[in-house]
Amino acid sequence: MRNIEHNLPVTIQQIISWVRQCTPQEKKIIIEELFQESKELSFASEKSLAQDWLSAEEDNAWKNLLKEKKSKMKTTFILKLTLVILIVTSATKMSCAQSVLLYKNTFELPLTLPSPNCGPDLDATLVNTLWGGTGLGTGGGGQFQQINTVETILIHGPNLQYTDASGLGGNYCLSMLSVAQDDKAALTLNSQMLPYANISFIMSPIDLAGCGGPFGLDTAEMRMTVYDSPGGTFSFSSPGIILDEDTITGGAPGITSFTFNWVVCATSLDISGSADGNITIVFDLLRSGYAAIDSIEISSSVSANAIAEYDELNNVMVSANPFSETLLIQGTTAKGEMMLFDVTGKEIICQKTFEGETTINTENLLPGFYLLNYIEEKKHKTIKLSKL
Repeated sequence: MRNIEHNLPVTIQQIISWVRQCTPQEKKIIIEELFQESKELSFASEKSLAQDWLSAEEDNAWKNLLKEKKSKMKTTFILKLTLVILIVTSATKMSCAQSVLLYKNTFELPLTLPSPNCGPDLDATLVNTLWGGTGLGTGGGGQFQQINTVETILIHGPNLQYTDASGLGGNYCLSMLSVAQDDKAALTLNSQMLPYANISFIMSPIDLAGCGGPFGLDTAEMRMTVYDSPGGTFSFSSPGIILDEDTITGGAPGITSFTFNWVVCATSLDISGSADGNITIVFDLLRSGYAAIDSIEISSSVSANAIAEYDELNNVMVSANPFSETLLIQGTTAKGEMMLFDVTGKEIICQKTFEGETTINTENLLPGFYLLNYIEEKKHKTIKLSKL
């Protein structure tokens, strides 16, 4: 394309207006895209970007750059700048804070009722037989694959083997070995081509009184690996390309070998290299002879912040869990919002929160298990609750 003069249907002021609406990240992308076009772009970069396009100095920098370019009649530069702004802003605005729930399971609604068949309050039935397809989310059904045995613990089972004073584990949870045999569990999901997989769950070291146990306890560590699974196909024998992985450290053992000490674990993995959005997430216990996991939640998003910010709300907690006629949430702010879900994923309560603490009347709620989701700006926290 020759650099000839055109009457462009866009003015410098319009471009300035568009640029002003961009986020700092969008403006960095614009600068990177246009860097080869002009060395003069350097004076409108880091210092100006830090001010988030609110100062007259920054506006003038861009205005002078555009006027200089137009005076040189470099029409291609103006066209390219306009197109880049429109493409970047439209793409990021549509997906701004976009997060898609792929899988969520508190393991409270089994397909068949678990029963002790491999030691006190332990069911060694295949995960899919008990839990396949019982999760919520749009990731593709939530069917598991496993290596060796991934058991289900009956937390309040007939043998009264376990204690969970927090109530966070509900009635059931998954559990696995680390060294005695390398148990693994995998979920294949469709991320809808979003670049990050955000994973959270609760984890606790716990031991077995049978089924080959006890195995000994230590601070639990779980390795999370995400594989590319084109077409939604995965096998442990040929897992494919690793997109990303992380090792998450949980909590120390409870006061006894059969007492749960649940700790929230969370990570964000880069899945931008996925061929078609289909990924497989593998849970592999590395440390503690045996451990349990529960309340698995997996989402995909345009940002890695979804889970990275999870623990920033550790001041938000529920006073009295299990609760009865009222639910007291401490550490809330006037900018927050809370949602309460039953075990089927149905929203029961949704309301704004108050500064300091928020009290919810729960007289009309049936006894059972619930999920509290608290959102404050871009941060969120999920707490598993039970009503007496």
